[in-house]
Amino acid sequence: VGRKVIATAYEVGYRKIDTAWLYGNEEFIGKALKENSIPREEMFITSKLNINNLYWRGYHQRLPNIRIRSVRKAFDESCQRLGTDYLDLYLLHWPSPGFEKQWGDVVKLYEAGRIKAIGVSSFLPKHLDRLASISSVVPAVNQFELNPINSQVNETLYNQNKGIQVEAYASFGTTKKNENASADILGHETISAIADAHRKTPSQIVLRWTVQRGVTVIPRSKSREHLTENLNIFDFELTEEEMKAIYAMNQNRYSRGNPHIE
Repeated sequence: VGRKVIATAYEVGYRKIDTAWLYGNEEFIGKALKENSIPREEMFITSKLNINNLYWRGYHQRLPNIRIRSVRKAFDESCQRLGTDYLDLYLLHWPSPGFEKQWGDVVKLYEAGRIKAIGVSSFLPKHLDRLASISSVVPAVNQFELNPINSQVNETLYNQNKGIQVEAYASFGTTKKNENASADILGHETISAIADAHRKTPSQIVLRWTVQRGVTVIPRSKSREHLTENLNIFDFELTEEEMKAIYAMNQNRYSRGNPHIE
């Protein structure tokens, strides 16, 4: 079923796949692309490097974290699973301890032509400042949670002023850790009223609010109906008042990991 979803997404117009070692589906995606005869050159594939992919983490504080593979090895293994010899975008998945060294190793892969663009995920301004102090290579992308109840205004502006493209995940606040987040966004009276005014669905309003801020999105969906729906957000525009009304929903509330405290 999942492989058919990828074929359906391709049929309706999607050309970007976002995955990561941590998701455990790189091999699955690689097989789906091959089985559906989807040309590699037509797809933009993103994967991510997670520190857990590099180290065996000691479960007791007295046990050391043992390095089990290099960044290059982890990257090569991701490419092998995906059935490709390069990636369009490769991200550091989290500002984990040692991210400076990891960034340096990813930069080497970028300079060697193995990656077309490199970036980070869930990096706060202080983490980006740290990267800037050790490397002249600016991340092309910073992917972090962004939605109406976690609007990330200052963080978004900071990245945009640095020339870093912001990419939103958890656009609807959906996560197993917080089942109420999606309902609190898509079922909110503000979103519902704006959706009715534009004759659009609540999810389309949220996505339009996001892209109208100059932010790219990677919404998840399995059905053809929702895949198509997510693409149909460019035939209308939210007013300034509508944008402000959605901003007013902000609670600075993370539905996934919070980099401020982890």
